[in-house]
Amino acid sequence: AFFGKARLKLAEAEQAKWVQAWQTLGSEMLLLLLPLSEATQSAESMKAWKHRVRTAVKTHKKDLAESFTVWRADMKLTQDQFSMVCADVLGVELGEEDIDDLALLISQTASDVWLDGAAVLRMIES
Repeated sequence: AFFGKARLKLAEAEQAKWVQAWQTLGSEMLLLLLPLSEATQSAESMKAWKHRVRTAVKTHKKDLAESFTVWRADMKLTQDQFSMVCADVLGVELGEEDIDDLALLISQTASDVWLDGAAVLRMIES
């Protein structure tokens, strides 16, 4: 989502190059390659996004907790599983790009196979 037309407005070929760089280098190294204005949202924008995500997660906490354990009791999910659960449970409040950004936020590295659903639920604790 971040590399797509809605964010950086890159052509498809350029998107593929940045995605490859992210997968190869990981998030931290990729951020070093980006101009700071492209690497971050404004503080207000990020605060508003996190508020929307936390509100949606809080509203649907029970459904998320149940859905995150469908495949594994430890709430570890593949990207596809994570996207499916979040779209089904949070899809009214959050769009596809929001869900993609949420996956990026909770992933430890670009090469992570598993996303931690429990990390999403912990967002409402802070």
